[in-house]
Amino acid sequence: IKSVIIVAPYSFFYFTAQINALKIDCTYSMMQNWGSIKSLYTCTVRNTLTINEPNVAIDSITGNHESGKSNAMVEGIYIAGSCQYFPEGFKKFFPHLKTIRFSSGLKEIHQSDLRPLTELEVLNFDGSQLQYFEKDLFKYNPRLRAFAGCFNKLAYIHPQVFDNLSDLSTLFLQNNVCEFTSTDKNRAQVL
Repeated sequence: IKSVIIVAPYSFFYFTAQINALKIDCTYSMMQNWGSIKSLYTCTVRNTLTINEPNVAIDSITGNHESGKSNAMVEGIYIAGSCQYFPEGFKKFFPHLKTIRFSSGLKEIHQSDLRPLTELEVLNFDGSQLQYFEKDLFKYNPRLRAFAGCFNKLAYIHPQVFDNLSDLSTLFLQNNVCEFTSTDKNRAQVL
């Protein structure tokens, strides 16, 4: 968190604005067995991330890339820590993310969080604290092929949440409290 103090000339008033910024330190390597993708150049987050409020943006990403590699080549990210909310700004640093593994106590995930990540193929939120999935959660992620949300607190999944995911072939939602009440004419029925 950075404090910014703005003082206007000839004024006796000032205010302090809080800007929430997140610094990520990566270990870069090729990772195997990421769901349905065989091998990806991946950022494994080294520092313990703590995000206790929404709308926290990634300010910078550090770490030493493998020879000949760059942020533009990163296709996977693995995050652990205590992130209750999804950080903003992945696309700015990693424009070609295909896989996200988030093992951190995530409480909420919204369409606006995933919207910039149009190339996603695999999402893994196992062991988080998610309680629901809104109807259009994956509206901007039509390439999603595998999703894992086991060991959460899912009590509600909108019956049409997976409808626009024609490539979805792997879905893991074990160990949640959710009850499916209707599967008529939606993708959840065939998965």
